[in-house]
Amino acid sequence: MPTRVWEFELRGKRHSVVLEHTHWTGRRTIKVDGKIIYSSKAPLDFHAEDWFNIDGIPCTIRIRGSEVGDYKLFVEGNIIEPVRR
Repeated sequence: MPTRVWEFELRGKRHSVVLEHTHWTGRRTIKVDGKIIYSSKAPLDFHAEDWFNIDGIPCTIRIRGSEVGDYKLFVEGNIIEPVRR
């Protein structure tokens, strides 16, 4: 299952967001600071937006297209780059 990891500082505190996602089975899990905040399973899951807050700050994970890796994290409307491993 493809995984994307974002690490960033917000209001002086370090945070991590992890997305595990499989397009064909639709399995999607989002973790913030190690805690699962969202989990779903919807077959052929090629487009999605998931909204959540971190310390009251709005965040969005956007999944677009059928290309593996077309994932973006927005924090207060700003794109956060994923950790390259």
